Amino acid sequence: MITGISFAGEEFTFEELCQEEKLYPSFIWSYVKDYFTKKRSLYSITSLLMCHRKALFDKDYEVFMEFKDFYPMLRGVLFHYACLKQAEGAVCKECGNIHEPERSFEYPMQYGEEKVIIEETPDMLTCKELIEYKTVNKKPIEPHSHHLKQLAGYCLLLEKNGVNIANIRLIYFAQYDSVNFVWSKKQFKEIPDNQYFETELLFKVKERKAWEEQKRLPFPQPEYEWECDYCPYVFLCKDTS
Repeated sequence: MITGISFAGEEFTFEELCQEEKLYPSFIWSYVKDYFTKKRSLYSITSLLMCHRKALFDKDYEVFMEFKDFYPMLRGVLFHYACLKQAEGAVCKECGNIHEPERSFEYPMQYGEEKVIIEETPDMLTCKELIEYKTVNKKPIEPHSHHLKQLAGYCLLLEKNGVNIANIRLIYFAQYDSVNFVWSKKQFKEIPDNQYFETELLFKVKERKAWEEQKRLPFPQPEYEWECDYCPYVFLCKDTS
């Protein structure tokens, strides 16, 4: 897991950044610390969609990141924090219920004779919509395929938990602009990569379980080549390949 940053030739843990209020106020660093250092399941949707080696490194190692490399991740976390605070206590105009930001869901997926708990926490759930926020450098023309898979995982969890939604909304926020992609539930299921997502997810669970049981380091398996450019464990990966 990421436990701190390197800045101006010095290393600071998130705890130290909270106490000294470097760059940002302590309440910001406190949220960042909780976000990056909380124990994550190897069987969350996000974890299963990432490289197996990265997921295991995230579980077993503590690393510092250069602030310039960490900043894009920090920007996304701060934006989610702002959205979360804005949504707290917000009442839906249609049903009168309070919106549910960052509500967690679980689904026991059958794996051989045992069950593996698949879990995840979507950004926002209203009475009609599943909403996911993404921060990007440049507004995309089309949704990124890895974001669609992430949303497919969220939809699967909602379905298994009996939560019915009408729409799926993906919002990209660039520096000066934003773009919305909205699908009905039926439209989203008809996206080719989403039609067999549950089968793909089971395959990823089997792979992850096999690596755990063998107690060996998985081969690097990024789904996209660019993933390695943003991975905080790339130096470890090169040392252990």
